[in-house]
Amino acid sequence: MSLLGAIGRRTLARLRALPFVTGLVCAVLGLAVRRSVWNRPLLRVLSRQVYYTAIQGLPFIVVIAVLMGIMVVIQAQILSSMAGSASLTGAVLVLVLMRELAPLLVNFVMIGRSGAAIAAEMASMTANGDVKVLDAQGLDPMVYLVMPRVLGAGISVFCLAVVFVLVAFSAGYLCGAMLGLSPSPGIFMDGVLSAIGKADAPSFLIKTLIPGMTTAAISCSEGLGIRGHLTEIPQATTRAVVRSTFALVIISALISAVTYG
Repeated sequence: MSLLGAIGRRTLARLRALPFVTGLVCAVLGLAVRRSVWNRPLLRVLSRQVYYTAIQGLPFIVVIAVLMGIMVVIQAQILSSMAGSASLTGAVLVLVLMRELAPLLVNFVMIGRSGAAIAAEMASMTANGDVKVLDAQGLDPMVYLVMPRVLGAGISVFCLAVVFVLVAFSAGYLCGAMLGLSPSPGIFMDGVLSAIGKADAPSFLIKTLIPGMTTAAISCSEGLGIRGHLTEIPQATTRAVVRSTFALVIISALISAVTYG
């Protein structure tokens, strides 16, 4: 019972932190629509974040997408052959890959690569006094540190998830064709397109943008929240990864329940 109590207390503590993170993401979106805050240094930070998260993370995403596409598509095509319906392949692909697997896996990669890096960077800047220097120069850390990283993370996760779906579908179909399991390209595409519902596109967009921005917001919050000691950097990074993972699972489950429940 004491173990269950400890798990419950930690879970409630993380749930209480969600409104703060939600407010931080909303504040970033509110700043982003103001043209007066955008300047060349801010765009440079945003482009660097997109480059690090999306461009540098692309090869790893492609490898995972190829492997997952081969596994899921071949199993879906075998199931379709057993059921005697070629259109079943598209439905399984949309249900497994597009709706759930692609957003989750890409966000997990985002947490492990960029989320940890953002938390460590923010914590290091806090410990070295760089944040105070920015504040003393009249530069808002929320604008120059938090906003470009949150927006860049959301954009990167969405783009990587789109690439993941396209690569997974293509790799799985080609592998199935080599094994003689795939239907004709027209039947395959027909099954995929007919399985995509009206709620799939908005759900895919939300499941990529919102968790990506939430991960960056949590990482910035943990990094900027340290007291200024270098020994706190690993602890802030660990907290950012754990809390981002918890937030990702909660957000994805809520979106699926609201969209498809």
